[in-house]
Amino acid sequence: MKKTTLLSFLILTSIFSTQISKANTNLDNIEAEEQAQDIAAITPKARSLNPKNWWFARHTRFNQDLENMPDAKLLFIGDSIIHHWEIGGKPIWDKFYVNRKTVNLGISGDRTQEVLWRLQNGNLKHVKPKLCVIMIGTNNTGHNMEKPEHIALGVKAILQEVQKQQPQAKILLLAIFPRGNTSLDDTQPNTAMFHNNEKTNRIIQEFADFENIFYLNINDSFLDSHGILPRKTMPDLLHPQYAYGYNIWANAIEPAIKKLLGENTNEKQLLDKSLSQWTHTDGSNVNENWIYKKNTLTHSGQGKDIITKKEYKNFVLSFDFKVSEDANSGVKYKVKKYGKQHLGIEYQVLDDTAYIENINNYHMAAAAYDIFDPNRLKQLKPVGKFNHAKIVVNGTKIQHWLNGAKVVSFDINSNRFDKAIAKSKFKNIRNFAHNNSGKILLQTHGGEVQYKNMTIRELN
Repeated sequence: MKKTTLLSFLILTSIFSTQISKANTNLDNIEAEEQAQDIAAITPKARSLNPKNWWFARHTRFNQDLENMPDAKLLFIGDSIIHHWEIGGKPIWDKFYVNRKTVNLGISGDRTQEVLWRLQNGNLKHVKPKLCVIMIGTNNTGHNMEKPEHIALGVKAILQEVQKQQPQAKILLLAIFPRGNTSLDDTQPNTAMFHNNEKTNRIIQEFADFENIFYLNINDSFLDSHGILPRKTMPDLLHPQYAYGYNIWANAIEPAIKKLLGENTNEKQLLDKSLSQWTHTDGSNVNENWIYKKNTLTHSGQGKDIITKKEYKNFVLSFDFKVSEDANSGVKYKVKKYGKQHLGIEYQVLDDTAYIENINNYHMAAAAYDIFDPNRLKQLKPVGKFNHAKIVVNGTKIQHWLNGAKVVSFDINSNRFDKAIAKSKFKNIRNFAHNNSGKILLQTHGGEVQYKNMTIRELN
């Protein structure tokens, strides 16, 4: 991909903005709001201090539950959406979480300020959990239509409180679920709450470092093929339908739960100092242009691609990547040799800001290169910061994830894929990507790129 000239860049930037600039604006806004006074979302608040009040009684019961279960491994923290796990969602809860020694810390109607008060008044005592699952904020929207920046500050305060009291715990921060009319056209009626939650999600996504705090957006699991929230899934357009909706939720977060609890015993590291699982495409040993140091693989931008010795069929490939200015790389999978070329589907790794010559989003970071562009959930961290990526290959179904959001999804056995290939650089490659298995390739195409935490979990 060619870099634009300065003149082209200046012309195009007036009409083109990347997800990076949106993310930076979000963070600038929240930093400005953080200086404001009297923000309700970050001010701890009890809804009642009367021992006979149902809310205070439930809070007190939580403290007793935690004292009685000092070996609890997993906490769910939030509002009614989590509270209802023990009502209509109980059969699903029993199936997924009882044997994991899990405690439900959800209270209907709570906002960030109430959760913050509860955490500061006993709801994190007596235990040393391995993982805390947090989803909170929809009532800040629903009760008062608080600003997304304020709600995000409330979420941030909760994350900080959990880390202060439970520094050993990983945190899985879930995107606030869709609410109300999910039309992307905000001129349609009853979309205000949906858009307020979506704006909040774009901000709180930035709080994830994918070392201690992990963000996950599963909201499209609840939507139909047109992006509409059906009442079959959420009858009141807020809470998951008890059996059906909570089953969707549990299955959608289960891979993350297993990973963060250390239950993925078949997950393997692909990067180590020896780089023994890799060669260059000509079969030679990996040369000095690829350097593994301090658990990070750095490529200088010169030299040859590297490829795994092993082929993989169905898998989840997770990795963190960081690009320098102008960097252009990619992670290819389902790779096989076509004539003299090693080709496969590519998860594009790129400094988006440097490559906008034709504004083709299917050439941008996280795209299935030259095939499908990332969706509106894409949020790329700026140059010099690590992004968390995931590629899922399960039969003919493919997913690209970026920073906790699914940004590309397609089926190789579909008309949509065939039409995209017919317009791509692969149009003359017979049966491109229809191979059952293939190797994984790290591409070099200019500029320094770093990879770390690259793991693969093979699926049955």
